[in-house]
Amino acid sequence: MRLIEVILDDKNLNEAVKRVKRNKGVVGVDKMIVYEIDTYFQNNKERIKKEILEKKYRPQPIATGELKLPISGYVHMMKAFERMVCEAAVTGNRDLAVTALNMDLLCQIDHDANIVIDELIEAHKDYLPQFKQS
Repeated sequence: MRLIEVILDDKNLNEAVKRVKRNKGVVGVDKMIVYEIDTYFQNNKERIKKEILEKKYRPQPIATGELKLPISGYVHMMKAFERMVCEAAVTGNRDLAVTALNMDLLCQIDHDANIVIDELIEAHKDYLPQFKQS
């Protein structure tokens, strides 16, 4: 099973919807309130999954207003981290995964990041065949 299929599994998606509701979500540009998500998602889940698999889905932005500089800097750092993680996952580039993890404030020691990445790759090897095991 490919990683995207695991992510799009109904059980996983239903859990994600529960988390959005539990966290009280954020109203986006569509003005949908969090309690409307169940109906919307049940009515649109298959279309959304199909669009994601066909690489046609475009998530809607959320309206947050202007971010203060310290928050903006943190958001940019997190987006860079996310891009690096995605690229590492797609390409199987272990060094990039370690570099991304080093950006995390909780794991800035290279030795620790290498251990964590090795453990993650081993624990999820069925879903991450792109990482060559030695």
